[in-house]
Amino acid sequence: IRVIPNRNLEPERGLGAELGLKQMFRMKKWVGYLDLAFFYQQYKQLVEYRFVSRFGEDTALFNGLDESYLVGLHPINVEDALVAGMEFTFASKGKIGPIGVRALIGFTYNYPMNLDSAKSIGSSQYASEFFQYMFQRADSVPSQRLLQFRSRQQIVGDLELSYKNLSIGGAIFYGSFPEYLPGTAVEAINLVSGTVEGEEAMTAYANLHQSGDLIFDARISYQVFKFMRVGFIVKNIGNKLYAIRPSKAEPIRNYTVQLQFDI
Repeated sequence: IRVIPNRNLEPERGLGAELGLKQMFRMKKWVGYLDLAFFYQQYKQLVEYRFVSRFGEDTALFNGLDESYLVGLHPINVEDALVAGMEFTFASKGKIGPIGVRALIGFTYNYPMNLDSAKSIGSSQYASEFFQYMFQRADSVPSQRLLQFRSRQQIVGDLELSYKNLSIGGAIFYGSFPEYLPGTAVEAINLVSGTVEGEEAMTAYANLHQSGDLIFDARISYQVFKFMRVGFIVKNIGNKLYAIRPSKAEPIRNYTVQLQFDI
């Protein structure tokens, strides 16, 4: 896949703001941290890449390019875009008898709107949709106003138990599936990827991942000496094929042997 140049591309400009609160809690042998943040990002001339093909209405974009350029990514300006969202994190550590415990849970949410395709949407309707679709997928009409390929909900969790020199931990990650995949992008990915068991690749992937992806990791480590720790990590235990950004696959199950020195 090649980049098809756009000589009229304008640089993007943006304005961002974030308001956060961080608070510590203490209860006997337990300490907790609460982190809550709201963010706002507005863009002018936001740059997005769209799939284009020499075959069809995009033919003119390929003028002057070598004939080997058949399909590619073409950068364009989206005049106005707005992304607002929130991040919530709670972390704690303490002991249950002789067992040390560390835990973390985090949630990130955003509502990324292409204001070019939502000229009639006012701030009150944006705010209404922001909260309405916080924990569910956007309906067919609102989804067409969203920026492409955006995962809107992500959850992370981590738990570690320790006893003397031994530590065992696990982590989870959840990413929602984007509501808006441009038809041209789906067609281009299908063209490049072919078919899977008789069904077009991107279409088959989208049908299987509408509810998002939940990934599990695990780890174990041992403090051999005061200055040395050995560990073993397994990521993506279920060996799940998933992509936070469709067509860009994340790593399959992998193993790491870790040796740490403190000097």
